[in-house]
Amino acid sequence: MSKKSWKIKFNEFVPGQRFISNQEEIGLDSQFGERTILREVMAWNLTKSAGVPEKEARHVQLRVNGEYYGVYSELEQVDARWLQNHGFNPTGDLYKANVDACLDVLPDTLYYPARYNKITNPTSGYSTLIQFIELINSTPVAQLYNTLAPIFDLEGFIENHALMMALSDDSFF
Repeated sequence: MSKKSWKIKFNEFVPGQRFISNQEEIGLDSQFGERTILREVMAWNLTKSAGVPEKEARHVQLRVNGEYYGVYSELEQVDARWLQNHGFNPTGDLYKANVDACLDVLPDTLYYPARYNKITNPTSGYSTLIQFIELINSTPVAQLYNTLAPIFDLEGFIENHALMMALSDDSFF
């Protein structure tokens, strides 16, 4: 029997409604297939210990109308609230790449929403993402670091990526 993950949206039916910690939604990861149910929460706690911006993560028991559904990993949603809590601009454009996104320049701007979900400023278009992807693809490799350093937290990205690779976690943002 499979165990499904949940995403609980507090403002789905009541606009502006939030959870206790001012969250609009909570993600509960089933950890189906990961027998210990420890790896993801431990990975995010290690990330926090290393000083890399992290998702808050903890284990919770899920009960719906009194029925026990199991232990889940509650993962903080990366959104404007997360940006502000970690010292980033909460009004900036935040995107989440889908599985088939690979930072390639696409033939038309209409293709970007299928590969990238816009988390903040959803009605303002994809121009910042497109400009960033075009910059990455048009910059010679030898100049990439110096070109990106003023506009992108390369050190933070490298630290985060190294930690996630060391932990064999391929689900990081």
